[in-house]
Amino acid sequence: MTEAQRGADLSIALQGPDGKTLVENSQASAKGVKEIFWIAGSAGDYQVTIRLLDKQPATGSYDLELRNLRVPLPEDRTRFSAFLATSQATDLLERRAGTAASLQQAVALYRDALPMWQAIGNNGGKASSSTSLAQRT
Repeated sequence: MTEAQRGADLSIALQGPDGKTLVENSQASAKGVKEIFWIAGSAGDYQVTIRLLDKQPATGSYDLELRNLRVPLPEDRTRFSAFLATSQATDLLERRAGTAASLQQAVALYRDALPMWQAIGNNGGKASSSTSLAQRT
């Protein structure tokens, strides 16, 4: 799923049938596009939430695109695993910033994600994970 924003910094999240947040992307994006990947483990109603990150009200618009609604291919599973590792690493750094344990876990997750991004030819994911690693090691 992709969300392209124009004029405001937004977050995109996916909630499962039980209402719990499954994945969220609130990272800054140079191109104004944020993606989330998910492979549904069960049938049910899923909800997408888009919210404004800035504290000041802003005007703007966004486009939401749902892509590849299908039975997952092997590369989809790799992409999902890489995205999940990267997302978990970022979450560790944002929510528990400053602890040695969270930094170690985040670095390990970024390292796990790198070969997965490379295996599916996702240079953006590879570059993002590499940059995050370089900033923290």
